[in-house]
Order: sequence, then structure tokens, then C-alpha cells
Amino acid sequence: MKNSIIKKKVFWIQIELESPLNISSGKEDITDSDVIRDYDGTLFVPASSLAGAMRAYLKKEKDEPCLFGYSKDNKNNINGENNADGKMSALFLSDMNFEDNPEISVRDGVKLNEKKTAVTGSKYDAEIIEAGIKASFYAELTIRENDKTVNKRTNEKIDKELEYKKDFAAIIKGIHTGEIRFGSKKTRGFGKLKICHMASREFDKSNYLEYANVYQDKEKWKTQKNEMEEWLVLADKGLQYLHLQVPLQLKGGISIRQYAAIKDDPDFVHVINAKKEAVIPGSSFAGAIRHRLKNILLKLEGQGLDIDVNNIVNTMFGYVEKDTAHLSMITISESEIKGAKALTMTRTGISRFESAVKDKTLFTEKTYVDGTVELNILIKKGIYKEQYWILGLLLLAVEDLRNGFLAVGGATAIGRGIFKGNGAVLLDGKELNVYEEIAKSFQLLNSETFEEGREKV
Repeated sequence: MKNSIIKKKVFWIQIELESPLNISSGKEDITDSDVIRDYDGTLFVPASSLAGAMRAYLKKEKDEPCLFGYSKDNKNNINGENNADGKMSALFLSDMNFEDNPEISVRDGVKLNEKKTAVTGSKYDAEIIEAGIKASFYAELTIRENDKTVNKRTNEKIDKELEYKKDFAAIIKGIHTGEIRFGSKKTRGFGKLKICHMASREFDKSNYLEYANVYQDKEKWKTQKNEMEEWLVLADKGLQYLHLQVPLQLKGGISIRQYAAIKDDPDFVHVINAKKEAVIPGSSFAGAIRHRLKNILLKLEGQGLDIDVNNIVNTMFGYVEKDTAHLSMITISESEIKGAKALTMTRTGISRFESAVKDKTLFTEKTYVDGTVELNILIKKGIYKEQYWILGLLLLAVEDLRNGFLAVGGATAIGRGIFKGNGAVLLDGKELNVYEEIAKSFQLLNSETFEEGREKV
């Protein structure tokens, strides 16, 4: 069946990494999860990784018609006719290439149990591409004859071009707001991008010869008008997450140890990024909040509240158990500690029985004191009819964090990792009545709401 190309619209999109990125190659030559490189050792992000995250954001299955096409399992094509052949993607993506040599670091960690001690055999490390580097990729939207036709059954005109553009605009908005993230550990702060520049060119039969060189001159793309705001306006779909912002101020120091040894560094160093700025990984915030929330719910259950604590906590924060898994409904971003001061100190272990120095326990650590932090949390919408019960429960632990009752990181027994509130809590940019939301969550949270509220996704 003839289905000729009418026109092509090519986009050049320049981004900047706002958080570390790990697109795993599946190799373990350097760490447990090495980043992907080409034959020459150059870092890149495969187009398949970009497309997978984008399609998932549109909530389309393989057999559902959309911007990315559909498989032959679907029996209805865009014209409402019977067709078992499927349709190829209207959007083609290039690999994402970095403009400069990215800085590669090793980020490591260890799984902790309920008592905050390491689980045997749970130490891991991974290569990451540090934040701050710029990269770019191309996207090509192809419009064909069948995208502008008439439904033979209803005689209704069909114009898929606008629908495709709105889907693409939703993707651009999703990336720019941090709702679409790439690579591993997305729900714990990695893979967040910021769009810096977006330009496009359109080709049809009047200028098709110019298409041959469209991918060659990147410098020309940089001088074109930045169209990002126009595409953000075109995105008519609402955001898929609640955006919670919690401003905090650090009281004293914080110790989240970076285990990778570096020559001439102290024995223990707090986690820093490529800019030598102190950061708090999303996994550290998530672990502390999850543990505190579970304790709160267990106490409420003991007082007669009819809830399934493990089910609630696993639903909110995700889990992996043998062959089953559930993706976290909460995304916690990595946070930079702004205005923090580095403090190096020497300490030694003391015997609790003799109150004397232990032999060979002298060590030096580098911590960071003072400074402010903005904790950014995304809460997935659309999985449950009443997602606000998740917001309210989360705020229980956040309030403990804001009032200095919940510490983050290590050495909490000596006062590390304690915060206080540094302004109003915001939800989607508006000031939030925290206690009202907490009360609302308990009105919504019951066994019937929890079980019947789940939608198939």
C-alpha cells in the first residue's frame, strides 16, 4: 500500500545533565555497572534508551497506536480499518552525544538493614557521568500520506500531525520538568536532564535537497531560534507527578561516606560531585524517609489502625523480591548542599567498656557543615485514584525531617545529618498546608481505597 512521505521535521535538542547519569553497558570491567561506550571508548546514550523512557511516559503499550507506532498485534490502524501489519514509528531518534569529555566518577553504596548496618554481600559500585556536561541529540518527525486522510467509515478527516506534535511536546515538557529521566536509579536522583536549546527545520518536496546535510552542521543549529517555550505551550497534557519542594537548613555536619579511595584524601569523605560540591544522594533521603514512615505506620497499626504496613511501604517506595518487582511511586532527587563548608577532623574509636582509646582506630574524615538544601520529591499520579494518601503519609516523615527528629546519613549518633525547616513546603509551586494534607491522607487510606483504587497500567 502506498504511503509516501509528505514532509519531515528535524529537531536538534541540546541538554545539560542536572544529575549523574548511568546508562549501563552490561559490562563489569571497572565497576559493577560500567557506563556504555562505543568501539573507540567514546561515551554516548543509545537512542533506544531515549525512546524507551519517552514511550513509557506517554503510557502507550507496544500494540497501542501512538507517536512511536505500534506492533502488528493491534487490529485497528489510524483510519479505523482492519489492519494486522502495525505501523512504524513516526519519530526517529539519534544517539545522544556529549559535546565535551564528560567526567566519569565511581558512585558506590551499600544496602542497609532496619538497624542501619550493612547487609552482607550488598556492597556495590557503578560508573556515573557527572552532572554539568552538555550533550545533544536529533529527533525526526515523519508525516506520511495516511497521516492526513479520511476515515472511510465515518467520512471524518484525520490529521495525525497535530496529535504527533502534541505527544512530542508532552515529551519535551516531561524532560524539562524532570518527570522523564534516563538510565538507572531514576527514582533516586539519577538521569535528570535540562533542555538548553531546541531548534527545528522542516523539509518537503520544495526543499528536500537541503535535507541531505541537516545532520552535519551543528554550529548552525546553535544559532537558530530557541523554540523550547513554544513546545512547552503546545503540551496540553497535565503533569504526571505531584511536585513537592521541601527547603531545609543543615544543623551541624553531615556524613554520607564515599567509599572509593582517593590518594591523599582523608579516610572518609562525604559524597561530592564533579564540581567538588557536597551532595545528598536521593537514595540517602529515601532510605531515611522509608524507615521512619514504616516505624510510624507500625505504631499506628499497633494502636488499631486497619492497614497493611508492608504493602503500603512497598507500594510507595518499590521493592524487588525474587521474580517480582514494583517500581517506586516516589522519585527523590539528588540535592546539592549550597553554602556548605568543608571540615576535616581526626577521630578515634573509644571502648564503651573501658572509656579508653581503642588500638589502631585513629582515622580522619571530611564532613560538610551548615548550608541549605532543597529536597525535591515527585509523587506519581494516575496509578491510584486517590494518590494524595501517599502525599500525606510522606509528609509525616518530612515533618520529622524539618523538625530535627529524623537524621540522614551516617554518624547520626553524634549529631550528624540533622535539618530544620527553611521556609514553606510547596506542592506544584504553591504553599502547602502540611497538617491538612496529613489529615486528609488518613481519611483516604483504608483497605477498600487501597485495593480498589489501583488502576491497571
